[in-house]
Amino acid sequence: HDHDHDHEHGHGHHHHHDHDHDHDHEHGHTHDNDVSSVSVTLEGNMDLDKINDWLGFFLMQRSEDLYRLKGILSIDGWAEKFIFQAVHMQFEGVAGKEWADGEARTNRLVFIGRDLPELEDIEREIRECLV
Repeated sequence: HDHDHDHEHGHGHHHHHDHDHDHDHEHGHTHDNDVSSVSVTLEGNMDLDKINDWLGFFLMQRSEDLYRLKGILSIDGWAEKFIFQAVHMQFEGVAGKEWADGEARTNRLVFIGRDLPELEDIEREIRECLV
C-alpha cells in the first residue's frame, strides 16, 4: 500500500512540473511578439510646432502601448540637434551639439512598444511635420 501511495504522489508532482513549463514557454513567446521597435529616418528639417504637437498627440494616444521613444531631430532654423526621449508620458527634449558642417541633417526616431503602427504610417505622419 505504501508503495502505491508513493507512486501516485510522484506522478502528480511530475504532471505539475510539465504544466509550469508550458506556462513559462507561452508567456515568453507572446512577450517577444508584442514588443517591437520601429525606426524612422528622414532627411530634412522639422517644423518644431508641428512635430511637437504630433509627438504629444502620439504619446497621449498610445501611452499604454508605447514604452519608449527617442531620437534626434533637425529643427528648421536651429543650429543644434534636438535630442529627445520619452518614457510613457514623460517627454524630455534638449538642444544638443550643433550639426557639423557637411553633416546630413537627418531626423531619427525610434519607437519601442507593443502593437505599434506600421512604419509606413508613422513615417507618412512624421513627413508631414517637415518644413
